[in-house]
Amino acid sequence: NKHLSFFSASFLCKYLLFSSFLYDNDVKDVSLCSCQIFKDPIHGTIELHPLLVKIIDTPQFQRLRNIKQLGAVSYVYPGATHSRFEHSIGVAYLAGEILKSIKEKQQDLGITDWDVLCVQFAALCHDLGHGPFSHMFDLMFIPEARRLKAIKTVKDNYILY
Repeated sequence: NKHLSFFSASFLCKYLLFSSFLYDNDVKDVSLCSCQIFKDPIHGTIELHPLLVKIIDTPQFQRLRNIKQLGAVSYVYPGATHSRFEHSIGVAYLAGEILKSIKEKQQDLGITDWDVLCVQFAALCHDLGHGPFSHMFDLMFIPEARRLKAIKTVKDNYILY
């Protein structure tokens, strides 16, 4: 079913992050995990936790490689071609760096490595729900969704699409 992978993306991310953390003996201590390195054209070398890499390695996340971050803007600005995949990895990195800085400078907040990982997870997954053609897709999808607003449950909505 072509809708199943789109519908299950958020559930998959939640499952992978929390079940891996809780049940994988190799990742009990978030701070001791060996990170995977990504080369980013903006931020240079990015290191991401193995649990985040599990999310990146899913088909649901990999589909972001084929969705342009700026939609059709590249027709006017040929250099504006980065994908939601690249963007999401960069956002996860920056979210982690910001929270680590806050953790260091405001220790009274009690921010943990687990908190940093959870914020990175949310940042990494923030674009998973985007349809094709970035927000241009919204021009067709939102009016149709409004027309069907009488739908009461997520499951009913899923069945229609």
